Amino acid sequence: MTRRKDLGQSGDGTRDSVRRRQESQIPLTALDRATTRYGERTVQTLADVLSFAEQAERLVERGRDAFEDDEFLRLASEALIHRIGEAVARLPKEFKDGQPQISWRGMRGTRNIVSHNYDAVDYKIIWAALTKNLPQDAQHIRKILTDPAG
Repeated sequence: MTRRKDLGQSGDGTRDSVRRRQESQIPLTALDRATTRYGERTVQTLADVLSFAEQAERLVERGRDAFEDDEFLRLASEALIHRIGEAVARLPKEFKDGQPQISWRGMRGTRNIVSHNYDAVDYKIIWAALTKNLPQDAQHIRKILTDPAG
């Protein structure tokens, strides 16, 4: 049996993992304001996307040559793209529509290619997503969470 505590949740339903993950980058008061404005699920999902972006950043730090030479790095990149796309799908349409500066559709579309057309994955596109698009989108997401008033 899984208990709330095992899921990283406290008894009142707040996700401690959001706070732990983002403590160093986003003040708790900002997270509280973002939760009030957008809801707990949306804030948790945005925090998840940021966590995946941080993992992608560590993967990219290994360099393009390592990425091209290491099958497991490429597979890890696919897994991150898949997770990001799944997280984006959980966000409310109204929220995504209100944040057009973020390439939600591109994240979801890239996930679909990785998941459904795995035999035709173009790793140049994956690398570009991890090195250009995702860092820019993560920067916008951090701004949403640190300044939810806009």
